[in-house]
This record gives sequence, C-alpha cells and structure tokens, in this order.
Amino acid sequence: MKQNSKIFLIISIILLFFFLIYAFVVNVNAYYSVSDQKKQNIYYKNLNPINLKNVISENTKVKKSEKIIVEDTDLEYKTLYKENKNMPNGCYRVVQLGEIGKQSVILKQSYENDELLSEELVSNNIIKNSVEKIIEIGTGEGYINTEIKEGDKVLVCANNLKLKQNENLESDTIADLSYNTQVEVLNIYDNCYLIKTDNLTGYIIKDGVSKFDSNKDYSIAQDTNKVYTKDELLDRLSFDMDVSVQSDLSLEQFEQIFENNPNDKNDIFKNNAKYFYYAEEQYNINGVFLASIAVHESAWGTSTIAKNKDNLFGFCAYDSDPYNSASSFNSYGEGIDLVARVLIKNYLSPSGTILPDGSVASGRYYSGKTIQSVNQHYATDKNWANCVYKWMENLYNSIE
Repeated sequence: MKQNSKIFLIISIILLFFFLIYAFVVNVNAYYSVSDQKKQNIYYKNLNPINLKNVISENTKVKKSEKIIVEDTDLEYKTLYKENKNMPNGCYRVVQLGEIGKQSVILKQSYENDELLSEELVSNNIIKNSVEKIIEIGTGEGYINTEIKEGDKVLVCANNLKLKQNENLESDTIADLSYNTQVEVLNIYDNCYLIKTDNLTGYIIKDGVSKFDSNKDYSIAQDTNKVYTKDELLDRLSFDMDVSVQSDLSLEQFEQIFENNPNDKNDIFKNNAKYFYYAEEQYNINGVFLASIAVHESAWGTSTIAKNKDNLFGFCAYDSDPYNSASSFNSYGEGIDLVARVLIKNYLSPSGTILPDGSVASGRYYSGKTIQSVNQHYATDKNWANCVYKWMENLYNSIE
C-alpha cells in the first residue's frame, strides 16, 4: 500500500511537470502570434498611406488634349477702300459685293477639360476663291441722309447685285441688276430688301443699293447726322457692355480720339481712324472695342507684325510661330475690316444669325456678347479682356 502511494505521487509529479511545460509553450505561441499580427497590421497600414492633398490634386487636375481635324470652312473676302470726293464725308457705298470662298483646312485643336481652348491652322487648300469687296468712302463736303425706309427709291450701287427669289440670299437668282438702276423698296428685313424694278420683284442684299446719286450736288446740304455727347457715350461704357452693337461715335469723334494721343507715336491709328468707323457702320460692332484690340495686340502699331504685315491684331498669329503664321494685309484698313467681320461672325453672334453683309454666323467661338466672353477663345491670356477694356476707357475719355 505504501509502495502504491509512492508510485501515484511520482506519476502525479510527472503529469504536473508536462502540464506546466504545455501551458508555457501555448502562452509563448499566443504571445508571438498577437505580436506578429500587430506588426502585420502596422506593415499594411504603412504600405499605402492616404495623402489627402494628392487625392484632391488628382480630382482637380487640368486635363489637356489635342485633336487634328479636317474640314471645309469659309474663305473670307478682303476689302478695298476707295475715296470718292463727290460723296459727303462719313458716307459710303459698296460698289462691288464681297463673296465668300471655300477652303479645306487642317486644324490642330487644343482642349482643356474637354473645352475647346484654341485652334491653329496647319494647312489649307482653296476650293473656291473669294471675291474682293470694294467700298467707296466719301471725302467731300455736305450731307446726305443715308437711312433707307419703305417706299424709298434708291440706286443699285454694286456691280454684281443679284435679284433673289426669297429672303434666303442663297436662293435662285431672278435677274442681275445693272449699276445705277433705280429700284423701289417695298419691305425691309434684317439682311435684305424686298424691291420692285420695272416688272420684276424680288429680294436683294442691303449693301447693294444706296441713296447716293453721283449726279447730285450734296455740298450745299445743311443738315447733319446726330452726334452724341461725351457724357452720353460714357454712360454706355462698362466692362459688361454688349460690344456687338455700335458705339455711335461719329467719324469726327473716331478721328478725335486718335488726333493727339501720345501713345500713337507713328500716327498709325490717327491715319486709319476712319476704318474703325466704317467697320462699325457695316458690321454693327463697337468700333472702339475693335480699336482697343488693335491697340493692345500691336502695342500701338509698334509690333513687328503690325509694321511689316499691316496686321494690327496679330490675326492668325499662332503661339507656335507667331510672325510667320500671322496674316499679311495690303493696308491697315483691309485688316481692320476683316477682323471686324470675323469677330461678329465667329465670336459675337450665335450660329445661324444672318449678318449685315448677308453672310451667316458660324458662332464657332460664341459664348456671349461681352469683352470677357470674347476673351475665352480669342486670346490665351486670361487677363486679355481687362487690358482691352483699359484701352476702351482711355479712348472713350479722349472724346472732347
């Protein structure tokens, strides 16, 4: 019995020893398992840390892209001005209507966040030549009321005027009207007149007729056109003004704002002031706005492009090669006339608008009728509108 008690005690001690060893091993493994898990968690946390600034940057980053496109576009006509000493100063008439041609062009378009930012002409191929527009401007004495009303009898002044079947001036031609033919205005539309001559009735472009009669003497006329005062004109001036309407400055006021301007060191603007007036009269654009663009882009006519190419606007001067890509003109007046038409046709009129010269607006870059809206596609400089408006203020305040 005593011998059995000793055996039982020895077995119990052995079992207790193994139990203690087992418990120790289990605790050690558990400790390292938890430690490893903590380390693993810390490791994965540091593997891809979240950077809030990077997240914001990625989601607000400007996305830029370019496209090359091929399309047929209008080939704008150019304008030749001739002086007529028998016509009163400030009057004009079109003796040859300009006709738009066609060209196939390759354009490189630049986009920012899927919005068209700018276009650059890569190459062009003329499909149909344009026809030059010829305008006579008066330099004589006297006065003539050029406003045409229903019932007036006027004279054909354009040597290529066509009588059309309906208001759409692309409609079939009824007849070619000869120079100096008298016609009666029956009705007035936005871009044309309904007229009657002999046994024919049809539609003509407004520029094709005039009240000026070369057989009459206007030098003894005493009446004058209304002239707005400086205060009346300044009341309309604002950064958000509609620049697709006339400023209503007279020819004399346009000449006045450049008469003694110290910035115009080479008298380029003084000698060409009348062309801003005639562009305004023909295309219903604010001529002071037009002049301010020319002042800003050419640094008052001192830029190389202005001096060598008679181009006051840097027209078609692309950033990649400004001088060589810029258009050349035969005179400053020719460039002023063309840019006025381009602004009205592409920037300041919605697509489909019938324009004063009978053409149809493309509205390609239209986003409104203010200086700021033109800035969006006309110039890459975001401060362009402010610079142009600064010169508008300067010129308006030069009126006496």
